[in-house]
Amino acid sequence: MYVRETAPPAPSTDDLDALVAEPGAVWPEIARELEARGWQVRARRVWALEAHREGECEEVLAVSRDQAYERLRELARAHDAPHVP
Repeated sequence: MYVRETAPPAPSTDDLDALVAEPGAVWPEIARELEARGWQVRARRVWALEAHREGECEEVLAVSRDQAYERLRELARAHDAPHVP
């Protein structure tokens, strides 16, 4: 498994409108378009982890690094557990 250590993300809000768009960002326009078509859009920052082994792949999204690693461990243990026929 390849792990690259990075600083944790800055605290953020789940309110899309409160996030500040950088110049040239396209997400505000896309969000408005989707909302005009009846979609409810919510944006949030997440931790994304991937683990690869011999052709197997597990991917996890979670709101914190600890939660992501705990879920990834659960999935990896499920692969290693004996399977019931």
